[in-house]
Amino acid sequence: MNKIVKLPLILIALLIVGCRPIGARHIEEEPNNEGIKEISFGIYADYGVHVKDKVTLLLGSSIIPFDKDKYNIDTLLVGDYVTISYTGEVYIEESYPERWSPGTYKIKDVKVVHGTVHEYEMLPDPGGDRSLANTKGESFNFGTKYVINEDGSFIEGLNDFPIGTKVYGIEPPHFSSKTILAFYSYNPLAD
Repeated sequence: MNKIVKLPLILIALLIVGCRPIGARHIEEEPNNEGIKEISFGIYADYGVHVKDKVTLLLGSSIIPFDKDKYNIDTLLVGDYVTISYTGEVYIEESYPERWSPGTYKIKDVKVVHGTVHEYEMLPDPGGDRSLANTKGESFNFGTKYVINEDGSFIEGLNDFPIGTKVYGIEPPHFSSKTILAFYSYNPLAD
């Protein structure tokens, strides 16, 4: 008899919260004439918190909710700007990292705008130190102190490289200021 009482209470609770997953926030976007909604996020990095000693790419602050190969995306980089077209409702579970609640939406398409790659080189300073300099003489704010390697590992400390070492900074297309959001030890967009 106790089970019979619990089931209606659960159903009532689900109706009250609108079938929204507990601990999740709802992303509210207006659909176009075809019922498709769009939402955009930047790609950011988690440096070793989610997976020890590895970089985890995040869509905003969420685990990426799609398989990039399914949408013909060759690469995703920190600093990219991603637009997702979808139907249904997106609920994001508020945890770290966040996760999109499965089964409440269907992704129709994903578009990626890559950031601009800028080359940097470690050069000697007149005082005997060394510093990271943009090879074209451009000035940027650094939004990171890490360098991402091809295997997904990372190095902390921009001034620890030998003189002559080149690294590649990513300037996001969706930032209004000239900021390098990530450094890579290789040119991630080279053919």
